[in-house]
Amino acid sequence: MFTLIQRIFGVLIVAIFAVLVSLVLLKYFLLPPLTGMKPEALTVYSISLAYGLGAAAGWLQWRHYQKGDAQAALAEGAVLRSAGTAYDTPRPARIGAEIGAPWGEPTSLVHPAMAQRITAMLSHRSLFEQRARDWIASPAFDEVFDQLHKGLMIKLRLMLMGKGKAMKLNTSGLWKNYMRLITEGELLFGPVVIGNTGMSDNLQRRVPAAVLASRRQDAASLQLAAALADEIGMAYVMEGSREMPACSKIIADDEYQALRQRPLPIQETQGLPAALFDIRVSCNELMCDTEPSPFVPLMVHPKTGVFLVVPWPILLGKTMPMRKAAA
Repeated sequence: MFTLIQRIFGVLIVAIFAVLVSLVLLKYFLLPPLTGMKPEALTVYSISLAYGLGAAAGWLQWRHYQKGDAQAALAEGAVLRSAGTAYDTPRPARIGAEIGAPWGEPTSLVHPAMAQRITAMLSHRSLFEQRARDWIASPAFDEVFDQLHKGLMIKLRLMLMGKGKAMKLNTSGLWKNYMRLITEGELLFGPVVIGNTGMSDNLQRRVPAAVLASRRQDAASLQLAAALADEIGMAYVMEGSREMPACSKIIADDEYQALRQRPLPIQETQGLPAALFDIRVSCNELMCDTEPSPFVPLMVHPKTGVFLVVPWPILLGKTMPMRKAAA
């Protein structure tokens, strides 16, 4: 993927190269034997044709970029699919199909053990939030940003005083918004509504999924969010719900869009202000101790709309697992 500036430079380089080559070929090899023009007229005619060919070459290069975008979207499997069942069958990276989760047999999140888990998770929320801020401020986040938004950040590395230190100049507004999460972001925990069977293919690969999250982060609200996630996921699988018609319509749009948040109508969420977040997440990033967590940690900016999945190992103060296949 390329930024707009990179594409413009690419088009200009191709166009200029085409103009120069065309000018030489037309003026010295093709037109003289065919037209018998005088040198002055031959020069003007050659330049005109060369500019035309250069413009055509630039247009073809632009079309090439557009074709690459379409192929990349298909390669990513931009539709979130598979709301449920354990991720044991390789499938296209889509959201939908069945209800289930990457942490084992299909089971409701609203369970006595889940209530205890939520309470324990919230008791460490302040510590987790500080670790999330430290991670975003660290060099390790640079690589994550590059992976999530390839081509959106222009980076200039300058070697300083020959000591091997590098300074990165980030000219992307998106990068600046991510940096605001360090001081202004909130850590939210949200249950997965629909996941992705592609997670089992490569435990390091980020795949699309949909998460329900609310700024209300008390135990009762998270249990309600978990119940709502089950209901909306079922509505997706059944292609509709009489009890949740608006939520059914929202979740039916299962094409992944980066940084998309979709508010849910409070008339159908029992008064809980919540939204669906389109995310990309890997199984390794969900690993909490020995199994993936049913809750996804999101660092969310309340004003800019930027949000980010924070890996559970980061919150727990552990090293990110590098395994690609389940043991």
